Amino acid sequence: MRGLLENYSQRRLTRMVSGWKDIWLNPEFDSLKVGIKFLSSSCSEIKKKITHRLNGEIPTILWVAVQANGFLKDDTLEFIRNNYPERIEKILTNIEGENIWDRFNEQNQEEILRERANNIVMELREIISKEEII
Repeated sequence: MRGLLENYSQRRLTRMVSGWKDIWLNPEFDSLKVGIKFLSSSCSEIKKKITHRLNGEIPTILWVAVQANGFLKDDTLEFIRNNYPERIEKILTNIEGENIWDRFNEQNQEEILRERANNIVMELREIISKEEII
């Protein structure tokens, strides 16, 4: 999350906080911003259902982390599937490898986070175009 925001919001974050954040889909064309609701911690981690965290709101674009073995994983995934027919799902591995979704190390962290951000924004642009959100 933080990598995406740092690469596409033109600001540095010292810590990630849940809430609305704007990103530029094209940093060179700063008139086109998209508001995304970020939930910085998984629902299992903070022990609150996603419906409670969103206070009944269903944002057009939502970014949420889901813990692989979290006790609220199924509840969170059901909410996402029911409310977001178009979604971007990424599974991070806990092994070092060649894939950008594998664990990074100090040497490749910046490059991997930039590649992940670019990949997600590219998919987000495709969804926005397909669904005619803009």
